[in-house]
Amino acid sequence: MRNSNDAISTSKAKGVKAVKIAILDGVLYIRGNNKMYKSITETYKGYNIMSALVLREFLYQL
Repeated sequence: MRNSNDAISTSKAKGVKAVKIAILDGVLYIRGNNKMYKSITETYKGYNIMSALVLREFLYQL
């Protein structure tokens, strides 16, 4: 969970002229009432948070 929080904090950094993304993998994408799933689908849904599995597709869209 600590690495997830670090990645999200980094993606929230202001004053950086770059596309910020947080690469998060693991069980946090499994639907449920757990804290991380709720965070990435509600609180941080406007941020670029993704699995490494879709990183290539994201980069091609830039």
